[in-house]
Amino acid sequence: MLILTLLGIIIFTVGWAFFNLAKKYKKNVYGYTVLGVVVFISGVLIYILLYILLMHYLMNLSRYIHEYLSFAIGVVTSVSTHYLLEKKWKKMQDVDAEEAIDEIGKD
Repeated sequence: MLILTLLGIIIFTVGWAFFNLAKKYKKNVYGYTVLGVVVFISGVLIYILLYILLMHYLMNLSRYIHEYLSFAIGVVTSVSTHYLLEKKWKKMQDVDAEEAIDEIGKD
């Protein structure tokens, strides 16, 4: 029950962060909210694939440690994607501002 609650809180937080990011840069808020949740779930799936590949080394860990590790990798992938999107959009926004400034004196 605790794990499901933690999972729900993480998914809500990731979705909220991507929602606010998309809202800040005037992008499709629902699309990027879903993207954030999908990226988190993809991070969990990456951990599952790593577990399958490294099963011999990770077999002695308890179930709860595996769950927390998978959540951690999901959060890391979400935070990385959030950072990259914000950096990209901020750069695009800065370029647009510079172009607008250049256009002021041309009339």
